[in-house]
Amino acid sequence: MVATNGSRYANVMRVSVNMERTRVTNTFWMNPGPFEDSSILTKNITLKMWRMGNIMIEACEAIAENKELLHTLQKFKFQIGMLEQYDSCAFGLLQSLGIATKVWLSATAVWRMQPFALGLESPLSFVPELLAPFNDEMSFIDRLINFGVAQVTQLIYLYHSQATETEIFRRVKGRNFPNLLDLSASSHLSLINSMSVLDFPTPQSSNILYSGGFTVEKSRRRLSNARLF
Repeated sequence: MVATNGSRYANVMRVSVNMERTRVTNTFWMNPGPFEDSSILTKNITLKMWRMGNIMIEACEAIAENKELLHTLQKFKFQIGMLEQYDSCAFGLLQSLGIATKVWLSATAVWRMQPFALGLESPLSFVPELLAPFNDEMSFIDRLINFGVAQVTQLIYLYHSQATETEIFRRVKGRNFPNLLDLSASSHLSLINSMSVLDFPTPQSSNILYSGGFTVEKSRRRLSNARLF
């Protein structure tokens, strides 16, 4: 359990991207009910992910065109940039600021697009996609579904949000602006908020570091009988 976080010791900048807050919350958090099919291959969930991609694209465009924000950030002369995995806009932002050292974060387990960008392929025959409800022992039908989930998420990530955001930066910064996929591939380190022993077997890289785990303070007091089970 985390009692605090590093943001209390840092300068936090909140930037408006000219978007209604209800649109974001309604899209991100209004999930299907407990008795509805929440599989990624259902129409409602696929459309939800597409709409989430649209929100990230619009936010990215607002950030890329915000010259005042870029000018302010350049004054700090950052040497290292850290960014999350689900959207690629931050790669374009770091490139615009001239920040070459990038640490790619994952708040969850490894998502296949991270190793993919770093040159690793995850065999879908025994490595379940992050959003698929499988383990590493899949039947033939499970593998087909796992492959389908992988193709849907890859389509939305690479060819919808990432490709569109690349074009946004090329329109703002010039046609020679690098592809965001290439920028993600140049990440120096990928930090995963999980433990390798708790994840499924998958090809590894020295650029991928599992930083998650459980930390419990040592106590001299013995647990009560009510807690021993």
